[in-house]
Amino acid sequence: MIILILYQPMNINMNKQILTSDKIYLTELSKANLEQLRKWRNMPDIFKYFYQYSLISTENHLDWYQKTLSDSKSIYFEIHHNDGTLIGLCCLIDINWLSRTSDFSIYIGDKNFHGQGLGKESLHLLFDYAFNVLNLERIYSHVFDFNQNAIGLYQKLGFKIEGTLRKHHFHNGKYINVIIIGLLKNDYQLN
Repeated sequence: MIILILYQPMNINMNKQILTSDKIYLTELSKANLEQLRKWRNMPDIFKYFYQYSLISTENHLDWYQKTLSDSKSIYFEIHHNDGTLIGLCCLIDINWLSRTSDFSIYIGDKNFHGQGLGKESLHLLFDYAFNVLNLERIYSHVFDFNQNAIGLYQKLGFKIEGTLRKHHFHNGKYINVIIIGLLKNDYQLN
């Protein structure tokens, strides 16, 4: 079940959406947390799972943030532990409003919160929002084949492996396969 709460923070003149669960909540992307998110994205344990070849500079990250403010095809959420600690980011990206599909991404950057099921809980909130609020029909992602933890988690959530892009990405001196995963609204609701 997804709970949608609107509130007016004291220092911002717009409402923020918050998606909540027992252990975490998701809020809109905040400029105040950009530097922490950038540091996490540049950590080797996270960096290796993204389509990027160089570390993200502060300037590039700020430019990316400015673009997100007017991007009608992406929705970014900060992931917070219920104690208020920022722990990561999840998002729907490349939303096709006509076909009702979206790519997604997630990372838990704060290592103190790894192994607690918070990534899975974050994805439940994100997917409930995508399917039940935005009325999307399909969510998908491209996952590097060496990221078996993510592939296993996604399959537990009902994703199907839809294909393999062989030697699709040059990574650490070699070509790697990319696994295409997809989840349909009906499959998610049955899961």
